[in-house]
Amino acid sequence: MRTWRLDHAPLMLAAAYMVVVLALCRPQLPALLQFLGGYALSLCSVWTMVGLCVLLGATVRVQRSGGDASAFAIARHFAVRSWAADRGLSVLAPLLTVVVLLCSYNIYKAFYLPTAGFWFEGYADAADRLMFGADAWRLTHAALPSPWATQAIDMAYHGWFLPMVVGVALCSFAPPRARLRQRYLLAYVLLWIVQGSILAYLMPAAGPCFYGAFQADPGRFAALTGLLDDQNRFLLAQGAPGLYALVYQHGLLSLHHAPEMAMGAGISAMPSMHNAMAVLFACAAWTCDRRLGIAAALYALLIWVGSVHLGWHYAADGIVAAGLTLVTWAALARLPAPHAPAAIRQADAVSGQPVAA
Repeated sequence: MRTWRLDHAPLMLAAAYMVVVLALCRPQLPALLQFLGGYALSLCSVWTMVGLCVLLGATVRVQRSGGDASAFAIARHFAVRSWAADRGLSVLAPLLTVVVLLCSYNIYKAFYLPTAGFWFEGYADAADRLMFGADAWRLTHAALPSPWATQAIDMAYHGWFLPMVVGVALCSFAPPRARLRQRYLLAYVLLWIVQGSILAYLMPAAGPCFYGAFQADPGRFAALTGLLDDQNRFLLAQGAPGLYALVYQHGLLSLHHAPEMAMGAGISAMPSMHNAMAVLFACAAWTCDRRLGIAAALYALLIWVGSVHLGWHYAADGIVAAGLTLVTWAALARLPAPHAPAAIRQADAVSGQPVAA
């Protein structure tokens, strides 16, 4: 029973979070259902892609080890194990968790979080200058002055669905009751609730790119926004895609205080959930394999630099997020080890090849 509660704790926490958000924001039911449907449709394609990639990888691994199992046999065995474990809920629960959680967070961020104001902005700004002796963005642009470097950072930074969504999708295709799966999903939900919602409300900040829209000194980061505009014009003139960050920043600002729900709407910088998700992804990768962990840690470092370089965040936003994520991950290391129910062991025995898809 205790293991069952841990298996389903992320989904139950996400559902409880949604109840609180709906009580605070009171969206119209038709709009809410449409919003949930939009999230579900957008994420199903990712889940399908990840599932096919996992199946391909499992097939290659089995065949290289001398086995003769087909992709169909591997998929069938995975389905049997999942059904034996909890009637397939282990496959569906991560998707349901993300749909409920991110939809709720989106509503909270767009409609309730703005009531906190952005009074913490000056403290985050001052923290950067205290730590680095100057605005952090000046250091990144001094080290990487080329518009082409900014273009590369921009393209890497906005591929953030990798740690945010793909990591959870992989949990759907992990062996039922896997300990890493339980730890990752629970950390994922807790980070969005504690960091992304509670701490964001207690330390509300918009970030350098929005400073001029909400603070009394609109010219404070004019040098940064002007530099990014100049680089964007140069890149577009050279036939490059240009900086997606500027498009998204203008879009978020236009949606601020808009009455309708929009996917991705809402402004919040402290703590940085983008950085938190990248660090969480690195923690899980490190637990799986040290080489993967190093690669994912370098990716998380790139996300932190990119968040500053593109004006989304103060350096302090990412530092706070990373520190709290590491603490959360370490705290969840004490989760009790799951055990395979007799039904799963029987399914393995019948198939004769316990393959973890």
